[in-house]
Amino acid sequence: FLHGGINPKIFEVQGGLSSREDLESLNAAFNDSASEARLHPFMRSLPGQIVYDLVTYRGNHKSCREVAYVCDLLGVSKIVVGHTPDDDVRVMCGEAFLAIDSALGRWIRVNGNQYCRGNETKLAKNGRY
Repeated sequence: FLHGGINPKIFEVQGGLSSREDLESLNAAFNDSASEARLHPFMRSLPGQIVYDLVTYRGNHKSCREVAYVCDLLGVSKIVVGHTPDDDVRVMCGEAFLAIDSALGRWIRVNGNQYCRGNETKLAKNGRY
């Protein structure tokens, strides 16, 4: 299960992820740094930047080839993401990609989906996404 997806470019960066074991090591490093005193320095490191990318990336729903590539590198059969709201749960890419955070959130039920509004494109404040 991923927050919003996994950018395949993190497998190409020197010191990035290259296997499921690397991902498990990253999870352990993040867990060890999950305190107020250690989190900021960790997030400024390469592993911290990879965690940031894992939290913010939202692209897997656009390419089944990308989904297959990421699944193969991680040795998994499915990518399941949340925080990708839409009106319905989406199962795509031969059931290898599941976006399960449909319009279930209380805020979205009350206010509508302001996060992904049709053909409108917005960039993050930092311009990266």
